[in-house]
Amino acid sequence: MLTATRHSDRGFTLVEMMFVIGLFGIVLGVVFGAVQVLTSSASTSMEESASAHDLSYSMELLSKALMAGTEVTYADGYRLDMKTTQNADGSYELQSIYATITPNPTSTSDTTAGILVWTRSLLKADGTVIGGNPTFKWDVSDRNMNAVDRKPLFTYYALDNTTVTVPSHGTRIHLHVSVLFNNDRRDDSRDVVPPMLQ
Repeated sequence: MLTATRHSDRGFTLVEMMFVIGLFGIVLGVVFGAVQVLTSSASTSMEESASAHDLSYSMELLSKALMAGTEVTYADGYRLDMKTTQNADGSYELQSIYATITPNPTSTSDTTAGILVWTRSLLKADGTVIGGNPTFKWDVSDRNMNAVDRKPLFTYYALDNTTVTVPSHGTRIHLHVSVLFNNDRRDDSRDVVPPMLQ
């Protein structure tokens, strides 16, 4: 004999509803957690990429600028001024590479970072700037930490590897660039021996 079962039209019980809502909440928590981790990871990756670009770009640009120099006119740990061309009338082009502790006001990075600057100026034979301003000024990096952390941008070494204060013939220049990465620093360095010092 077959008995028919009668299905209830009562709907879901409170326990079943609580179980489904709890399960749905767990799934949403996992999904939102994964999205947050991915977003944070992407942001960190972009920041790391930007700091790596700052480093590699700064090193390449400044190494090439150092190789173009013909005579050093001023040198310390955070600034190097070099003549690059001399004209028949005595005027010349001077390029300067320096790290400043002053933040870039238009920077979107941390305001404690300084600026790594490269300028070129035309000067008369007496040393006055033609036009009163640099003809070219480039903020190579607005994340620079050399002057902020007091890590020299330039160190000068003689042939016997002793440190010298003024670069002259037989000196190599150790270029060391430090940039801000979130709350950390990234560093890169290289030795350059410009033709003017060979």
